[in-house]
Amino acid sequence: MAVNVVYLKYNEDVQEFEHPLRREDKEMIESSFGITLKRILEGTTVKAIDRLEKGKTYTVEGIISPLFADKLSNRPFDPQAYEEKRYSFPSLDKNDHRRPLYGRQDQLRVIEESVSSPHEKWEPIVISTSRGMGKTTLLKVASMTCPTLQASSRVGRLISFDCSQISKIQLKLDDLREAWWGILVVHHICRLFAGCSYKTHLIEQYSIERVVEILTSLSRTPLEHIFYSAIRSGQPFEFLVEVTNYFFGVNDPSKPLVLLDNIQYLGDISCAKSQADIERVTAAKSQPSSDPDESTSMEVESSQEPAKLTTLLSRIFIDAALLSTPIYCLAAGTSDGSLKQQAEGSNFKPKFINLPILAIQDAWRIGEDLLKEMQSKPDSRADNVVLPQFVDQVEDESTPEQVVTLLMLYEACQIPRLTVLAWRTIIDYKIRGAPIGKETASIWEQKVRDYYPESPKIFEKLSPEDSALLVLACSVYFRWPDSMGTGLNYKNLLDESLIFPYDTIQRVCLLPPILLPREMQKIDAKIEELVPGVRRSDLRLSVQEYIFGEGNIKSGGGDPWENYIVCSLAVRGFLAKRIQNQSQFQMSDVYDLNDQHTGECFKRIGAVSFCKVKRMQREVYVTENLDPEFIYINEKTNDAHHDGVIFAANPDSCNGAIQAKYSLSDPAAGGILKQLHKKSVLLWFYLGALEADEESNSRSKVVREAMRNHRLAFLDGSGCISSLTVDVLLFLKQFNQFVHAAREVCHDPEHF
Repeated sequence: MAVNVVYLKYNEDVQEFEHPLRREDKEMIESSFGITLKRILEGTTVKAIDRLEKGKTYTVEGIISPLFADKLSNRPFDPQAYEEKRYSFPSLDKNDHRRPLYGRQDQLRVIEESVSSPHEKWEPIVISTSRGMGKTTLLKVASMTCPTLQASSRVGRLISFDCSQISKIQLKLDDLREAWWGILVVHHICRLFAGCSYKTHLIEQYSIERVVEILTSLSRTPLEHIFYSAIRSGQPFEFLVEVTNYFFGVNDPSKPLVLLDNIQYLGDISCAKSQADIERVTAAKSQPSSDPDESTSMEVESSQEPAKLTTLLSRIFIDAALLSTPIYCLAAGTSDGSLKQQAEGSNFKPKFINLPILAIQDAWRIGEDLLKEMQSKPDSRADNVVLPQFVDQVEDESTPEQVVTLLMLYEACQIPRLTVLAWRTIIDYKIRGAPIGKETASIWEQKVRDYYPESPKIFEKLSPEDSALLVLACSVYFRWPDSMGTGLNYKNLLDESLIFPYDTIQRVCLLPPILLPREMQKIDAKIEELVPGVRRSDLRLSVQEYIFGEGNIKSGGGDPWENYIVCSLAVRGFLAKRIQNQSQFQMSDVYDLNDQHTGECFKRIGAVSFCKVKRMQREVYVTENLDPEFIYINEKTNDAHHDGVIFAANPDSCNGAIQAKYSLSDPAAGGILKQLHKKSVLLWFYLGALEADEESNSRSKVVREAMRNHRLAFLDGSGCISSLTVDVLLFLKQFNQFVHAAREVCHDPEHF
């Protein structure tokens, strides 16, 4: 492999040339691309051939030259040299297809099952989620790993299009919809077979703008007449199958595969058409036209019926479902333009694919793959870099770098893009021989803000109250309603990539703290006003503040576990009251149930109305009759009977006694008996319990009887508290001992 090379790109054909280039190498460049060279650009700057720098990529501008026409027209297409990965979003990192796709195996399986099974309606696959969750990479990997899709890719029927380029297609909306699939087909053919002859006609590499000009031009070449007829026929994929069979020398039945990225650009464009239009199109397509240039199927008169507002995306999907040559379609974007609602009663039924955050082990493996990729490059400076080994719990042999790296990944919320940025920062510091510490985290934070520059600005458009509501809902994994507050909409916030899906079915989202505004005083003040007794720090542990602060997970002078549990319950109570617009609610409205027994325990408590927290100087007992709008924490009292108390709204119901412990090994039968009271239900929240502890308690007669009477529930906190906070707390239980050692290893406290 040549080390000293320059990359030149003509349209989407990228070639390597040995560095340095000389002025007399112009003919070699022209011959390689089959053009008459006009100029070479770096961005918008014109560069001389002999001034090109090693390792850089430059854009070549030119025109297909008659000097090379004979040579090009005699160049046969070589199916053996065809690489489908070059035609799956070639603008992406060329190594994307080589990286393992961690945490997405279920999605790949669903895609393969969908494309390989018959359906009553045409079923495009749609991936709509926040930016940075790996949508485009999933499209690319699926096209080259799912067996059914691979069959299409191998015979040149893989079409990819970045819909952000729609601004280059200067057509009226109706004309654009009607010609959409034909434009993509012709553009793909020109990319794939440029320089080869199709039935004596030389194919040039047309840009998307040049393809559109075929439709509007009054003068066309013979080949352009063929392209025009294919576009206007309404059945362009028949033409694609014919052309690919011709060049690949096959008679392959594989369906064409279309990958659409950034579909939010299509979902933002609306067009008014009625269902009658669809029926007319269907009837027109069933009647073959005698004139190949006539597009009866597209020139439909306006309906007399009331128009139905749809998006361009839904319109082209309606058209795709009517094609005589069926296709596969995988589409991705930050928004789908309410496609689910628009597909109701239509002739297609989209299959929606969800992308959750990564498992921590998968987030760690991404770093290993990025390092291998860097080490494979010429002149790599990462040859001697060794990354910390994965550790899922602190052990005696754990290193400070392992601990800091893992906690940075937790701070990234295991979101793919944030994780990649974290690893690139860590690897850069390892290359420099610098310690991984405070400065590393600061540089990473700036990279994240640079990648999502619009996220903090969104808060500028929100009121302090709406901003506080957003922070509260995401901090406690609250199930989002359609709207909350005056300016908050779940779908819009996802589209703007301010929040990220944690559980799309339950509509639970994450708001990474790193994307919050730097100035939070007004928002924090509003949080404390809305939910008295609760601060933002009471809802989610800030990893960075912990690592580079005092190294103490105590919060507010009390135990952090009980503090997070009580404050999360109070916030959920506040949100439930606000959304339901009622003064009372059920415990099941604020704690996500996963078993029937807990539900029965909650029923004994009955209606509740807590939405505030009060930290007591004296011990509060479940037998008292205090304001039910508060959850009371006995954090100032050593050896309190209970850690907290929930008072039922109805005095005749049971109160909730809260016990928050780090495991189930704490409660002996006598201890539980002491805390049980006939007027209360004991809610025992545990962190990191062992199976042996559960078995031990289940054998206790006291425990068995209390559970049989629905007076005792063991809860892991996942029904109300951020799971990432739970993960970090589990990890940090043993971390304090490493803070001092880590700072000594890093030498410079300012860097750690």
